[in-house]
Amino acid sequence: LRSCLGGLFNGDGTYTRAVGRASGTLSYTTISEPLAYQIRHTCLRFGVKTAIYSRTRPNRRPSYELVWS
Repeated sequence: LRSCLGGLFNGDGTYTRAVGRASGTLSYTTISEPLAYQIRHTCLRFGVKTAIYSRTRPNRRPSYELVWS
């Protein structure tokens, strides 16, 4: 399971470092709502809490971003 999550993150994951801080934000974006919730459930099995944010843009499919906290 860990390897699977690692592979997903390596493909569509992002780490954004906060300016002037040692911390940052780890996130994963997908257009599949069921996949977003499945990944969230899997992260909870490892004790990692995530938030899901949906984003819609004109002429595009909705996307779902999981943000690790």
